[in-house]
Amino acid sequence: ASHEAHKGKQLKNVSKLMPLTYVLPQEYNAFVAAFLAMQKIAGNKSSNFWILKPVGLSRGRGISLINNIEDISYADPIVTQKYLLNPLLFLGYKFDLRLYILVTSFNPLEAFIYKQGFGRFG
Repeated sequence: ASHEAHKGKQLKNVSKLMPLTYVLPQEYNAFVAAFLAMQKIAGNKSSNFWILKPVGLSRGRGISLINNIEDISYADPIVTQKYLLNPLLFLGYKFDLRLYILVTSFNPLEAFIYKQGFGRFG
């Protein structure tokens, strides 16, 4: 397989683990294109949900869920992700993993994963 085909397969696999993600307002055009494409696929607004996460806040403060692009304010930076309607579950529970990675070089890529991390189950 060619390098491009291999790269495409890797990106497809990553998209199964992490939903489409955009930083607004910097990636506004890409986000709008993805939002409209997902809306077209869904066929209606009721299943095209996106989660908005304000930059610099923690513990779920300021997080909102939208399905109308007009509900987004671009006054402050936010991270927006396609909301997963059917997330991967572990023994029936939603979860997330916190891993610590030290990147020492980007070209060539060199990274080290710390042996300890933790998981949260909800």
